[in-house]
Amino acid sequence: MSEKKDKEEKLEETLKVKILEQRIEEIQQEFQELEKKENEFTKISKSLEEIKKDKEILCNIGPGIFVKTKILDENLFMNVGSQTVVKKKTEEVKKIIEKQILKIRSLKHKKEEEFNEILVSLQRLLAKE
Repeated sequence: MSEKKDKEEKLEETLKVKILEQRIEEIQQEFQELEKKENEFTKISKSLEEIKKDKEILCNIGPGIFVKTKILDENLFMNVGSQTVVKKKTEEVKKIIEKQILKIRSLKHKKEEEFNEILVSLQRLLAKE
């Protein structure tokens, strides 16, 4: 093979390695975001267990600002998109939250699989060098 062809192949492999490394970083960031969302939904799910009629709670009305409130009934108002809010029973909301958690876990699993596939590809490329 010519020296020029060797340089082109080496450059191409280096480029592939950089692309794979970049994708690995993207997947790691996406995975962290999914974990963050899962934690938020888990906290919400636990908070829903605390909702009882006539119970006094601290309600967050802004960053670090709370007001003491009393729960008048156990129904919740949920934003379903397009600035539409609907009344839902606590159990309905819990089910929706649990579905979201399962969906996030599924996405995390897919990200892990993609990460592992890319890692194998990267290792193969680096082994050639």
